[in-house]
Amino acid sequence: MPSSYTQIRRRWQDVDPERDLKALWASERLEHATQVQESLRITELAIRVSGWDTVKGWARAQLERDAILHAQLVELAMRALEQPDDAFCREIGAALLARSPASWFRFWLTLFTARHSHRGERIFRAELAEISDHRLVKYRRWVRRIFRKLRFRCKTGRERAIGAVAFSMRTGYVQSGYSSEPFDAWFEASRVASTWETTKQERRVSPQRQAEIFAVAAARLGIVSVAEGLRTSTKIPRTLGYLEAVAPKMSDLEIRRSLRVFDTHLTTADHKKASERVVRVADYLAGRLSAMEVSLEEWCKILPYTESPVLVRVLETLIGAGMDGRIEEIAGALTFAPIPIADLALDARGARIAFLLSYLLHRAHPHTAAMWIDAQRAVHVVSHTSPEGELWPYGVGLEPAAQRWEATPSHPHRIGLATMVQQFPLVSRQQSPSLHPLDPALRALRWQLWQRQLLEGATSGLDVPILFLAASPPAHEREALSRILDAFPAAVLVLFESRWIHPLELDHVVHLSLPRDLEASLRLLQSAAPRIDAARASFAERKDHVDRYTRRLLLAPAPAVVHATRVPHSG
Repeated sequence: MPSSYTQIRRRWQDVDPERDLKALWASERLEHATQVQESLRITELAIRVSGWDTVKGWARAQLERDAILHAQLVELAMRALEQPDDAFCREIGAALLARSPASWFRFWLTLFTARHSHRGERIFRAELAEISDHRLVKYRRWVRRIFRKLRFRCKTGRERAIGAVAFSMRTGYVQSGYSSEPFDAWFEASRVASTWETTKQERRVSPQRQAEIFAVAAARLGIVSVAEGLRTSTKIPRTLGYLEAVAPKMSDLEIRRSLRVFDTHLTTADHKKASERVVRVADYLAGRLSAMEVSLEEWCKILPYTESPVLVRVLETLIGAGMDGRIEEIAGALTFAPIPIADLALDARGARIAFLLSYLLHRAHPHTAAMWIDAQRAVHVVSHTSPEGELWPYGVGLEPAAQRWEATPSHPHRIGLATMVQQFPLVSRQQSPSLHPLDPALRALRWQLWQRQLLEGATSGLDVPILFLAASPPAHEREALSRILDAFPAAVLVLFESRWIHPLELDHVVHLSLPRDLEASLRLLQSAAPRIDAARASFAERKDHVDRYTRRLLLAPAPAVVHATRVPHSG
């Protein structure tokens, strides 16, 4: 008995209310009854031990950092209503309104579903009076659900108007004595959507004509999500005129989510002149998209699924501008020639980041080649064009046809854009990295050594291969990788968000673990440049031996690789 008692006491002494409560607030959603019960127990224990004021202070700090789950906010609000502490309940509402108005409505609905509180209803009524009519129209379905849950009794003219909007009662809105432009626009758009216009012969107008009529009311309403609900419920088709009318009312996020829709309606033959409306919409999208603060990776994800020539050109311009800025930044810090080799057998985001990093590193130095290993384990090589462009105007590879010979490229990043369109839809299906033998990576390294010996007769003291691997090399392949990396001045092995447990025991090899984020990975690679330069310092002592060793590669045929050429684009 004493031993059992001591063990239990020690376990209880290890309980830390602040640590456990913050871990609970940041944990996964509560999907099981046992999780809910444990959550209630920890919250009750923290309030009893530390006190409500202390727990409230912890919660306030987490709320400012958005590090607390919705279910935990509901639980804290119920505790605040029990205390009573109306001020803290209002703090929660104000934080949610500032961050996400939809979360504010969901918060009150969940709270009233869990427990009805007259005190909470008074706070909700006071906060409802401060919400704009525009937001009430946008989230009218949430308002309707809360009103039904509370059996809400409207006391003022505005509350009666809100109820009329929530339940689509035009008569109640007129009788409420309250009027506002968002409410008027909502009822007008609802009327136009539900009442199909007729011609002089009393025939219904075409769906395309009805869409043009509805576009005027939708633009006046100014809430695209609500307008889309009205349009789909009445089976009004989407037309380019409708999109042109509502586009200025869309948020940046809505514009990006609707790019597939715009793409469908902007498709036009390249050999024909685009209509004025297509040009106007394309110019408007170009201005909106160029002003958005969106990562380069995000634009690259969208490009492969875009078909209309005008929108493709807009995205290519945005991607090209983003690449040029990063290439210029990298080129100024490079003291060696990176030879990036990206294995696209990674998970979807890792493969995209590896490809973009390899392409940017390749373009940042004039004497490098980039290599990509596809799903069929073929090695694709991309090299720079010759300075004069006499024999290989599109880079070393297949001979271009006569009609493909052009002085300047249609887009300087054509080969990178073409590879994105080809590879990104394929890698998007990869949920996790696939483990494959290192043979293609060794073939890519051997091809680089073979090319140097064939063209220059010696290895280069600048070449630094950067291998983006799916996993740490297994034991039976480490020896082969070590042997071929010995022929380079230095090398970099990269894993994404995985720690190197068993790195290669080579002084000139740098091991990095990069995040699946393009900007952060570029910064880490640039910060590793001094380590890479230090690793290259010892190459002069072994260069003669390496040259004799690698010259034997010329006795065998060239390693099998696929040369990717920059094919000119008709646009």
